Amino acid sequence: MIFVFFIALNLTCLNLSAATLAPLNPIQEAILNDSIVNAIKLIPQKPAGVTLFWSAMAYDLSGDFEKAYELYDRYLTSETEYKKSAQERRDYLHHLLFSNGQINTKTHSTSLTEQANLVYEQKIKSLKKSTLSQLSERGLPIDLYYIDLIENKRDNLNRLPSYLKARLLLQTSKGPEDIKAAFEAFKAPFTFEPYIIAFPNDAKKQLSENPSLNIAYFNGLVLLANQELLLAVDPLIEAARGDYKVQALFALMKAYDQLGRFKDKEQVRSEFLSLSENPLTAEVEFEKFSYEDYLFGDKEAIKHIKRFVEKYSNSPLVLNAYYLLGLDLKKARKKIHPKNLNEAIDHFQKVETLFSKIDIKPDRLAYYKNLVHEANLERAKTLILIAEEGSDSKKKIYLEYAIELVDQILKEPSGEAVLLYAKLLKMKGDNPIPYLEANLNKLDPYSLDLAKLELAKHYENQNPKKALDIIENLDALSPSEKLEAKLIKSHIHEKEGDLDKALLTLSEIINENCVSERRIEAMYQRALIYEKQNRFDLALRQLEACRLKGGKWGEAAMKKWESLHGTDR
Repeated sequence: MIFVFFIALNLTCLNLSAATLAPLNPIQEAILNDSIVNAIKLIPQKPAGVTLFWSAMAYDLSGDFEKAYELYDRYLTSETEYKKSAQERRDYLHHLLFSNGQINTKTHSTSLTEQANLVYEQKIKSLKKSTLSQLSERGLPIDLYYIDLIENKRDNLNRLPSYLKARLLLQTSKGPEDIKAAFEAFKAPFTFEPYIIAFPNDAKKQLSENPSLNIAYFNGLVLLANQELLLAVDPLIEAARGDYKVQALFALMKAYDQLGRFKDKEQVRSEFLSLSENPLTAEVEFEKFSYEDYLFGDKEAIKHIKRFVEKYSNSPLVLNAYYLLGLDLKKARKKIHPKNLNEAIDHFQKVETLFSKIDIKPDRLAYYKNLVHEANLERAKTLILIAEEGSDSKKKIYLEYAIELVDQILKEPSGEAVLLYAKLLKMKGDNPIPYLEANLNKLDPYSLDLAKLELAKHYENQNPKKALDIIENLDALSPSEKLEAKLIKSHIHEKEGDLDKALLTLSEIINENCVSERRIEAMYQRALIYEKQNRFDLALRQLEACRLKGGKWGEAAMKKWESLHGTDR
């Protein structure tokens, strides 16, 4: 267990030996048994002697640093047995609580500091699966407040020490306002860094008002956040020589990348990767290639990302990697790999499976929940592709798989999922129109217009007037999709015998400044109307232009041109 590991790792720091472990102080025993809640319960109203030290440590491990500081301070005035450890922690907490977080990392980097903070982080992460009812009424205040924040009950937040208030606000942050509240509660490096990203303009002002934050690293970060890239370089280089080396090198890579100084970026990247592995290492490795390289199947990028998932299996970026590998396997890559839809499905599935196993920072949870959603959508689309390419029996099986998956996705409705479900109903032979009409109010503007386009196709023959009314109000579609809507409009005019309106609509499509196959289709349809009007010269000229475009409609135009070429006109 993590607490046992922490204590065992620091026996020498606490001057403990096998002889001193028996008999154990009750609070010490509770800590060794990974029961910090019980350790807190055992603290007497007025702890004294060795109990004072272990009480301080219990509060320390719980994250209640202000209480811990008070008890370490009292212990040092009367006791000596654990003086070195108590002094070390007391000094660290003094810096943290009373010097605006300006910590001398060189002095404390090998002390209990990192271990205690690690324990605290692990404690918080474990609470994600807890519920309020599972905790004792006298449980750790930090536990209770954390769950309150998760449940969006923030009324009691001001009862917390300022340090814990700030830390919990960041842990459960739902946006810039929480980041601002954390910084206002406790102005320290750990709250200032996210504040810079959320409020880059105001961060400049904060540097001048808070001298303890006015250091090279934060100066560089503020300039970088405000896109003053050239000015950011020098302070980041300076910071990379001091306590903020890891963070400064990481920021410097970003600056050089945006400046287009890729040779400098690669040099900094090499220096960064020569350091001991840290939480940012995986991100630096992942960003060796761009998303475009991964999406377009660059051979070296795909090799790199495959090695990445093996080396950094505990990084959240593994979820991104499996998602990208799944997309890659949906395509046939010459000299790399053939299309493999079943393996693509496996990779998309891994995104969801690993999401529940990998520790993800609260401020990134929303992003990764969305990535899981996208991976599930891609998995459903891939099942549909297999169904479309397979035999009748295979089609039936994979359609059922896809419907079951989309049903699961629709527990948190999205426009794309609703449209996908409608497509599955149509593939099964069911009428999707009632489902679409019943779910229009759940759709975002773009998905709503796509759904309306499907409705217009359906009503084209049954209720042309309704189809035309729908088409008149489709503003969120892409240019190519708008051309598809206009094609439906031209078909309706043609069927109603108004060939001039049909030709006018087709001309609008052809003259659009848009790369779309719909323009070639419109040329072909215009030729057919010219034929109906016995305007064979115009029909042939239109077919001649259309057949030169190639593709599906070019081939159709070629056949039609050959059949009309000998027409007596």
